[in-house]
Amino acid sequence: MSWWRRVAPLWHYGLWRGLGLRSAGRRLVGDLGSGHETQAMLAGMLLTRAGRASLPLLGEAAERGEDLENVLPLLADLGDRTHEPLMRACASRTDEPSVARAAQQAVKLLEERQARV
Repeated sequence: MSWWRRVAPLWHYGLWRGLGLRSAGRRLVGDLGSGHETQAMLAGMLLTRAGRASLPLLGEAAERGEDLENVLPLLADLGDRTHEPLMRACASRTDEPSVARAAQQAVKLLEERQARV
């Protein structure tokens, strides 16, 4: 993996959070599905670190159907119930088993969070 792929999420995060460039935030969300484990893991950690500030970006990606396998669990981890109907709909998908598994886990996480409250 090139050095750029390793630092791209940091660069995108800095531009998004430091300068408020929403397009850089979208690129950070795109890094989740990059296919490079280190890049995707770092993007997920940075989006989680940003907390609720990342919800609009993740919500946009979910509504566009982009990288649902990674986006839905992050939304659930951040406690976003506004996309719960989408999570439940994706949980029963048979055309993409990996998306269905991720959605099932997301729904379960939301239910667990709700039970604790």
